[in-house]
Amino acid sequence: MRNTPRLSPLSGNRLFAHVRSVAAGCLVATIALAACGGSGSLDGGSGGTAPGAVTGTLAIVPASAPLTEVEPNDSFDEPQPIGELTPGRTVTIHGAIGEGEGFDGFAFVATPRARVEVELRLLGAAPNRRVELAAYDPLALGVVARGDTSHRLAFTAGGAFDLVVRGAAGSGQYELVVRTHAAPETITSPGWMGAVSVGDALRITSPEGGRFELTAAEALDLRITAEGAVRTLSVGNGGDGDASAISAGAVTMRSADPLERIAIELAAGASVTLNAVSRTSAAPLLPSPSRLQSLERERAALGLAVGDALYGRAPSNAKAGE
Repeated sequence: MRNTPRLSPLSGNRLFAHVRSVAAGCLVATIALAACGGSGSLDGGSGGTAPGAVTGTLAIVPASAPLTEVEPNDSFDEPQPIGELTPGRTVTIHGAIGEGEGFDGFAFVATPRARVEVELRLLGAAPNRRVELAAYDPLALGVVARGDTSHRLAFTAGGAFDLVVRGAAGSGQYELVVRTHAAPETITSPGWMGAVSVGDALRITSPEGGRFELTAAEALDLRITAEGAVRTLSVGNGGDGDASAISAGAVTMRSADPLERIAIELAAGASVTLNAVSRTSAAPLLPSPSRLQSLERERAALGLAVGDALYGRAPSNAKAGE
């Protein structure tokens, strides 16, 4: 179980943050293609560079060796730590799961903010097999994205997140492939954008309108500069609340509590710039999300029946009060 809090890597001092073990790093190999002196001319003259020569360096991010799923990893408290994802890194995990076996959870940290593409490949042709894929926010305790019918999933991540595989019917092996790309300077894909901490800045826009969500890794204020009609909401386990409309051209401040998930709804063609700054309000902080409430939200998000196992549940070896 997770007996120690997680620490989001987006800032050094955290409130209610989570520590993630980094199980794998990313090696950058620098290869010198050529080294030539002189003026760099291409005519082959005295002191120049030989014809056809190339100078410079090439940075290569090698693919990680395939990993193997390791149990126990079937709940929020005890996922398998995979480690840090940096742009250009690809991680492949081999595992197996079946109906009634709960979940396989894998813990990642995206630094810096990145665009993550996930593909779940089912190995073997077991009849009537059904496997589900989801991304889980370990700070606000909730499912933030679900895989489509082809078992693919794409989202923006910043800080900690889990990828969760669930065996809904049948059993067999799978291959989970996680590719990481640099996040765009302006985020245009609606959905979860990861965690934010003091010092972070984000710009989002939506040509057709959309809903974007983020999680506060610590107590902070969001400076919101709107270009078009914008609305912010607090995403609670009981549903949306604390809605606030922001008119075009306005600049407003919105306080965020630790672990609070905030939604930003943009009208078609609207844009917004977000700057996370130190909190100035003396208002008391709200309590962290209730695990019981988050379980019911997870049940609704995944369409699970009463009695089905949930990823956010406490592990079987948890003691009362943990």
